[in-house]
Amino acid sequence: MTFTDTTTEDELINALNSEDDLGAVIRAHIHIESALNNLIDSYFESPKHIDRMRLEFHEKVKLAQAIGLKNQYAKPLNTLGTIRNNFAHRLDTTLGSNEIDSLYKSFDGDDKQMIQGAYLRTNKSLKTKGPKSITKLKPKEQFTLIVTAMHQILIQAKKELETSVGA
Repeated sequence: MTFTDTTTEDELINALNSEDDLGAVIRAHIHIESALNNLIDSYFESPKHIDRMRLEFHEKVKLAQAIGLKNQYAKPLNTLGTIRNNFAHRLDTTLGSNEIDSLYKSFDGDDKQMIQGAYLRTNKSLKTKGPKSITKLKPKEQFTLIVTAMHQILIQAKKELETSVGA
């Protein structure tokens, strides 16, 4: 089955905020995997053959790298996959500083600055008073911001891939 991710940023944020920690992690992973599938599908003339391979998430990340996703995004994607796997196998799991720290630290310096800058611009445009750094937010708020950034990265990567292959 070919996936199409047409989720807007607001829809993603609302979906994650309406869930408990377990639901937010699982739903975040679904949205990120859908965007990853959409990126991969856009590269191939007949993506149904890729779907039939039933690739695991980390294998999809490698495939996305092979078709042009920047290598710097593999670690954050795989870290999210690990967090999701931990949540999927334990009922008592909550989003804590360990999970958020590992996810945030998986990004390179430029991407951390991009995430932080987006947070500050959003606060300014909404005229909200919040901490100056996303690291001071509650874990779930940090998670939502990071996942939203990951989603946007995959959408942009798809656009760049389509431009480079003339799709």
